Amino acid sequence: MLDLLKQYQNTLIFIAKFLVIYVIGSWLYGLYLDGYLDILDPFSVWITRQSSFILRFFEDDIVTRYYEGIPRAFVYCKEQPIYNIIEGCNAVSVMILFLAFLLAFKAKWHQYLWFAPLGLLVIHVSNIFRIAFIGVIAVELPQFTDAAHDYLFPAWIYGTVILLWIVWIKLATRKA
Repeated sequence: MLDLLKQYQNTLIFIAKFLVIYVIGSWLYGLYLDGYLDILDPFSVWITRQSSFILRFFEDDIVTRYYEGIPRAFVYCKEQPIYNIIEGCNAVSVMILFLAFLLAFKAKWHQYLWFAPLGLLVIHVSNIFRIAFIGVIAVELPQFTDAAHDYLFPAWIYGTVILLWIVWIKLATRKA
């Protein structure tokens, strides 16, 4: 048994670090969200504004509305509801997952200092376009909105993270 543990020591350490970082990050994010039970949290509002800005390049008359006591943003096109944005749309949970993997994977500290912010920015921008394109589909091809939301766009955001992880592994394991 000890030989087996020793053989997989690095893998077990990676998994333990990943889980600890992910659980702590998720817990801290949950504490943040606890302050916004009746309204949409500020980060999600920011995401809504940015994705609506992008959506306006493709569709006319985009309006976002917030209602007291409802923690979501309602996005309309020509006074017709096209979708609403909730906390889960802001990709923070995906960012926590990304960071947990990054920090659990052993690398030089200077690599973390530039790759973590860059990766978070890539995820953020990708998410803004993801939400905007869901809006385009909702207006132009409404029959595909549910499939796009449930399958295409989760693959988009998680695919972005997986590509970033692959780049990270290549960078972190590169001999200098």
